[in-house]
Amino acid sequence: MVERPIRSAGPDGTTNRRSYLKLVGTAGVAGLAGCAGGDGGGGGSGDGGGGDTATETATPTATATPTATTTATAQTEWHIGVSILGTQDIWLESLARSAQWYAQDRDDVRITVANAQVDVSKQVQDGLSLLNSNVDGIILSPLDSKTTARVADAAEEDDVAFFNTDSNTLSPNVDFWVGFSNFDGAALAGEQMIKALEAQHGEPRGNVLTVNGPLSSSILVERRDGFMSVMDQYDDVDVVQQINTDATESQAVQKTTSFLRTNDDIHGVYAPILTTASGALSAIDRMDMKHRQGEEGHVAFVTIDANERLLSAITDNYVDYAILDTPLFFNPIAMKYMVDFLNAGQDPSVLPEVGTTVTGDDLTIEPAEHVGVSVWEEPVWSPAKILGFEQDGETLYPNFQIGGTVVDETNANEPYLWPNVAANF
Repeated sequence: MVERPIRSAGPDGTTNRRSYLKLVGTAGVAGLAGCAGGDGGGGGSGDGGGGDTATETATPTATATPTATTTATAQTEWHIGVSILGTQDIWLESLARSAQWYAQDRDDVRITVANAQVDVSKQVQDGLSLLNSNVDGIILSPLDSKTTARVADAAEEDDVAFFNTDSNTLSPNVDFWVGFSNFDGAALAGEQMIKALEAQHGEPRGNVLTVNGPLSSSILVERRDGFMSVMDQYDDVDVVQQINTDATESQAVQKTTSFLRTNDDIHGVYAPILTTASGALSAIDRMDMKHRQGEEGHVAFVTIDANERLLSAITDNYVDYAILDTPLFFNPIAMKYMVDFLNAGQDPSVLPEVGTTVTGDDLTIEPAEHVGVSVWEEPVWSPAKILGFEQDGETLYPNFQIGGTVVDETNANEPYLWPNVAANF
């Protein structure tokens, strides 16, 4: 890991922001730093959208309420900016709401949420606006790994903690990244496809279609490559076509239907994101190829991510498996570690060490009631591997890498799965 020492004073004798946090931020709360089991939660309730919450919303021109970092209250409340890439689907809305809920449940955190609305330039401007609002830390879910480096580098100059959730920023000035192991999750999806083909044909064989999003996304490249790493091990399984879409459901429907009109000898479909899964399932239905598991003509169907419709298709045996990551945990885990990090004066030793594994016994996100259900009841993120994110042979920062949960008809209705929580939004 790249060492980033906590500086004590600038060349002109002034104390910079990070060293100030080191000096005053630990005065009354040093005992909390690095405490993996406690989250300091208050057990509040609400839906994150109204009432008396600890959440503010930033717009490109809005200025967030100034933080109290430079006052005597710095030890008791941290102001964290949360930059989300959008809320156009329930996965992203779950990612955003979980940050609001977790801050609402704590008495030592308030957040300002900035919605990039799937606009890279807006996300960069939002991040810079958060820094101008004197936040203590930023948790950013990047739309673009390279462009958001501008925010990470500016945060380093301002001595502001900078974490990523979901995707990552290509900068040595990131302190921590909480995200899903996309390659491993896709390999897990590949293993489930082999199981589904075996169940249908008695052996792993058949023609498989993949319906991807844009491969300009590193996440989707990993979700393709992880799946293919398993398919390539089986001589009688042939990935006959990889359809690339713009990640919209409408294009997935159109392109999959067009392909199936002239190539209907398909035994399996893999969709690595929610929108392409919904689109591909609609196309199969449109082409009268939708049959239950065990029925003649069943097309084995495996996806990463799911919504209420796809979970219903699983319980009805039209979809075989979904691999779920856990957007309800990403931001709470990041926020919990960021508070520890800030309490310790941004000492990286309080973060999980590269090469270790973190389980639900090591880290607790306290369950709390929101939208009428108990959220964070089951640590479905556990275990998480702590890897070092590397670029050009150099380890830049630790990655808290969450694995996937296999969902089939036996557990699709469990209330702790994020799509079932999101059904209450």
